[in-house]
Amino acid sequence: MNSQEELPQNIGQGELARLIPIGAETNKERRATSTLLATLMAVPEYAQHMLSIAGCKANSRSKIKCYTEVVFKDKNNKPVEMKDSDRPDGLITVKNGKTTWSALIEAKIGNAELDCSQIERYLDLAKAHKIDAVITISNQYANIPTHHPVNVNGQKTRTVSLYHWSWKSLLTEAVLHTDDNEDHKDVSDSSQHFILSEFKRFLQHDSTGINTITQMNKSWAVICSEGGLEKKTNDTINAMASWHNLCREITLEMSEQIGLNVIQTLPRKYNNEKNGYTSKLKDDVAALYTDGCVTCAFSIKDAASTLCLLSNIKEKYITTSMTIRAPKDSKTARGAIGWLIKQLSGIELPDVHVTACYAGRNSNRTCSLQELQENGYEAINDNNKNIPHSFEIYTKKNIRLSEIKGVRKFVEITKKSVFDYYQYVGQNLKNPQNKPPKMNRDNQEEEIQAIPAIVEADSGEVRVDAG
Repeated sequence: MNSQEELPQNIGQGELARLIPIGAETNKERRATSTLLATLMAVPEYAQHMLSIAGCKANSRSKIKCYTEVVFKDKNNKPVEMKDSDRPDGLITVKNGKTTWSALIEAKIGNAELDCSQIERYLDLAKAHKIDAVITISNQYANIPTHHPVNVNGQKTRTVSLYHWSWKSLLTEAVLHTDDNEDHKDVSDSSQHFILSEFKRFLQHDSTGINTITQMNKSWAVICSEGGLEKKTNDTINAMASWHNLCREITLEMSEQIGLNVIQTLPRKYNNEKNGYTSKLKDDVAALYTDGCVTCAFSIKDAASTLCLLSNIKEKYITTSMTIRAPKDSKTARGAIGWLIKQLSGIELPDVHVTACYAGRNSNRTCSLQELQENGYEAINDNNKNIPHSFEIYTKKNIRLSEIKGVRKFVEITKKSVFDYYQYVGQNLKNPQNKPPKMNRDNQEEEIQAIPAIVEADSGEVRVDAG
């Protein structure tokens, strides 16, 4: 469909995105982009989710149109001649009543990375034609869609928003919308479900050019040394970016395996900053120099707590952990610790440890899971009246320098540590079901003078997306 009537007024050339594009099979980038954009038009629920994380509020009444091979008009209302490198890969328009939101699309496939100067040209182009956003797509990762993997001139994003989707995040959302899980039962139309399933199958095929992380970058191996950590500015920054990419991939893979959106938690200050990723990268490099550690935290819906991952490069170990509250109604340490032991029965994962956390400095007690199961509450308590307020359940795996520097081996060990922990420990943990408070008998006969108003308010909790 290449008729002028179907094109936005400022577009001189272009066509609606095709689900099965016709063209050279060698142009994987164009084929993948067209298939994605056509899927967004065909499956509204999928489109609404992806567009919502790119700043667009779409609903069931929104009219979504996606175009490829887009060329804008000049002042004389004629198509502008431009190089292929200056031509956007696509355009999305979302019409809600009388208002229209639009975004330019720039996509890379395989090992191709986004180019800063090209993105900035598209930001200028979007500003000139009153387009709301630029969305980039590649195998690079972003903690959240606004944390762009390329550091562009901040002046360029004052009037045009910049977002990033990774191909892996697009695949993960397709999986979640088609696998009949509890969190995403929204694609009920059989035809739309079929189209999204085929799109998922397309992205999963090796020939498409969607890469997964199988190794850390070269800078990671450079900074890991016998002494613990080599402080080399550029290499350290690149190594930290590689760690962030690995954490993002773990987040997406866990989402697919669990069937729920797993979210990488970030402090509020990064979420609110326009250049939040630059700040996070800088802060994490500083923390790496100070502590020799890289960390990540995963929020899983309905899980007992956040799952925390830490890799200590200096001391050469990896820990995974979750912390849960002790029952508030426990009258003795024996009761509180016994409640925990029941949850941990049957766990066959090695290197599991438990720390009982008490009020007061330096009063925490740690033991192995085996010691706890054999010796009971006395393994982590010597005063039955001193009741712990929480428990940290963690695994600690010592790793050799060769495994840390081994860019493939480190990825394998890290992923296995997280997935094994959640499978054998995390998904079995529960928060205490505390008994409801009882009424004071002395006050039961008193007349109720007023009923307080119920006020609903947001929790203020900050959470990260596939981008």
